[in-house]
Amino acid sequence: MKKTFLAFLIFAITLFSGQKPVQIAFLSDVHFQDIYGRFSDNDFTGILNPRTGKSTIMRTMDSQLHSTRIFNENYFAFLKALDDISSKGIKIVAMPGDFSDDGQAYNLRGLKKILDQYQLKYGIKFYLTTGNHDPLGPLHQDVGKDDFLGIDGKPLGIYSNEKVGKITSKIITKDIAESGYLEILNELKDFGFYPKKDDFYWTTPFDQNYFQDYSYEKALESATYSQRMYEVSKGFFVPDLSYVVEPIKDVWMIAIDGNTYIPKNTNGKQDDASNYKGASIGYNNVLTNKKHLTDWVKKIAEDAKKNHKTLIAFTHYPMVDFNDGATDKISKLLGDKKWQLERVPEEIVAKVFADAGLQIHFAGHMHINDTGIRKFGGKMLVNVQVPSLAAYLPAYKILTINSVDKMKVQTVVLNDVPHFDDLFPLYQKEYKVLKKSLTKTFWNKDILKTRSYHDFMLFHLKELVRLL
Repeated sequence: MKKTFLAFLIFAITLFSGQKPVQIAFLSDVHFQDIYGRFSDNDFTGILNPRTGKSTIMRTMDSQLHSTRIFNENYFAFLKALDDISSKGIKIVAMPGDFSDDGQAYNLRGLKKILDQYQLKYGIKFYLTTGNHDPLGPLHQDVGKDDFLGIDGKPLGIYSNEKVGKITSKIITKDIAESGYLEILNELKDFGFYPKKDDFYWTTPFDQNYFQDYSYEKALESATYSQRMYEVSKGFFVPDLSYVVEPIKDVWMIAIDGNTYIPKNTNGKQDDASNYKGASIGYNNVLTNKKHLTDWVKKIAEDAKKNHKTLIAFTHYPMVDFNDGATDKISKLLGDKKWQLERVPEEIVAKVFADAGLQIHFAGHMHINDTGIRKFGGKMLVNVQVPSLAAYLPAYKILTINSVDKMKVQTVVLNDVPHFDDLFPLYQKEYKVLKKSLTKTFWNKDILKTRSYHDFMLFHLKELVRLL
């Protein structure tokens, strides 16, 4: 990983000469959890923070240090990134999935509130696509978490109903349930999932209207949930929230919904939320169970070229091996089920999308900073891995479209984040209670001495390795 700017040249499809540079910021894997959120059906407001005087709904430090991502401090990192983006005058922000912490209703509301604020104050347009944490499945599911921090400093369970969870100290609220596609679409439709009147163009894989005949009214009609279904397996219809939008003249952004939710039991029920496999494998399942998507991408790329549009793709999942060619060696050393090797896309994925006409693609999912390039004859696909704000190295990307044949990608690292240590007094309380229990390995409380967000995230990574 490098803190310095990463720049490379790619060949764009088209871009009118003389046009001012267009900038797009990419924020992936934010994993937003609204630590200052409120439940709609329970008056629990969290634990009172003596430093800030605010009640906070937060997860334990112990759970954070056993996870590949943090849950709490990324709230402040998200605000810092948005402040940074707005100070640079960037007006378009794409978020390639995992924008929420498991798509719970109170987190979606909190995210919408923040995006609305920055949209209103700075005129920023946000475009989201789904990841494997939003949603975790195609349908609403009753679940919860065992690792919230209780007022007494012990773990607290927050569940969507009494039948879920194993901790006796618990809170029940429907707002902790994992939302399905319908709930996400209804809450966040203003951020790309539905057309806006000032969009020059907007369409979905299921829209039969052509660019030349575009109208906002037709697009709005095709955006409804019922119009965006496909048959993932015989008799099983699930949503696909992919879309193309032209937010600025002559630039098309294709947001590909790479989630493929395949039924576990084809004799089971379509409306059984538990009867679907997760989507974390990514594009390997798209090629087998979501072929309409690759056909649509090819059509969009052809339309973009014909109509002199620059096409920028973003999805949650990588299209190119993100291990810099070391996957085979890692497999031989650790085994093919280790190091998240099941998430590595097969080489055919890059070829399929390069053949379809994609040239530059921004992805998340892996929480790493990487760029992969694949060439097939005269075609080339550049896959840019956007880091996570909730893991080391915390950063986001800026794409600058300079001219017909030149683009620059910058990696912006978040070293200093205001308020990142606001919750430290509450972790001190947790640590004291945990130490008294003498039941498990303690996390290292020296993490509470870190002086910057960068150092905090590096400490998190080291502790994660130690505690595994």
